[in-house]
Amino acid sequence: MKIETLNNAPITEAVFDIRTLTDRPISIDKLNEIHSKVKDELPIKEEISVLEAYFGVGPEGLKTSYEQQKPGFMFKSSDRKNIFQAKVGGFTFNRLSPYVNWKSFSGDADNYWKIYSDIVKPTKVTRLALRYINKIELPYSTRNLDQYFNIGPDFSGKSSHKIQGFILRMNIVQPKNSFEAIVTMIKETDIEKKRKLVIILDIDTFQLADLSPNNPKVKTAFNHLRKYKNELFFNNITAKTKALFS
Repeated sequence: MKIETLNNAPITEAVFDIRTLTDRPISIDKLNEIHSKVKDELPIKEEISVLEAYFGVGPEGLKTSYEQQKPGFMFKSSDRKNIFQAKVGGFTFNRLSPYVNWKSFSGDADNYWKIYSDIVKPTKVTRLALRYINKIELPYSTRNLDQYFNIGPDFSGKSSHKIQGFILRMNIVQPKNSFEAIVTMIKETDIEKKRKLVIILDIDTFQLADLSPNNPKVKTAFNHLRKYKNELFFNNITAKTKALFS
């Protein structure tokens, strides 16, 4: 069955993520080896840094300590639109706007995943995720979001109140395929002063797994997650929104 798409989709970022386990500790040097395989396409290398906070109670009261973790690297293209994240716990590929199409995005992700898998040699894939962040700009005068979305607050009515912002978050489960999704809708501040009503529609789909890294079901699962993501997107927008990007 053909998957519905838009000619000019409002995608600002697409994320392809695989969580993994290994049978031995992975060193930062091992992750650094990956760059030699991708540096022609992704010449920029940046270390990922995570600050973890620890809280405890002792004789002197509350104690707080911090520890900086460096779980991997980000390898970026010269225009910083393609980002390959090689981490101790898995692999992530980000594509920033402009997004071309699924064939291009998934093809790049597959290639980088193979490089990660060949060098890191994970023993198991535990989670697969596909996330798309959409930025939808509407006329600034829009008062009723029902014209554009099947979810969200109602801006209409005679009340003198004005909604400055909102965040709507839904956790969705599809038991048939063991898919889950987090759909988040946010009214964003129009920082660029385009006099637009800016709505972020963030769809994060995922599936827990117990697969070997080279199992063809990994690729099949992402194709199914893409279909599920598209169903959620088109179920939550109206024909008027589709027309904006057709």
